[in-house]
Amino acid sequence: AVMAAAGRLALTNQQVATVIGTSEASVSRLQRGRGIDPRTKEGELALLLLRLFRSLDSLLGGDEVQLRAWMHSMNDHVGASPRSRG
Repeated sequence: AVMAAAGRLALTNQQVATVIGTSEASVSRLQRGRGIDPRTKEGELALLLLRLFRSLDSLLGGDEVQLRAWMHSMNDHVGASPRSRG
């Protein structure tokens, strides 16, 4: 689920690794089916990424163009684009 959300948000493996606090190699293993334990810090951060995605998806009616635009646009609350903060 994390990698599907990351794909729809146009996040690279490196960006996902930074967001969930793991290595790019671990993210690559996620693509091959490795699970994430939600009780770990990595799991907690992955759940937050999923919540962000689900909230945006709901607010934007599933429009991937708008999802990606939000991730790449300057956001005054985070002081950068959300994608660059990862």
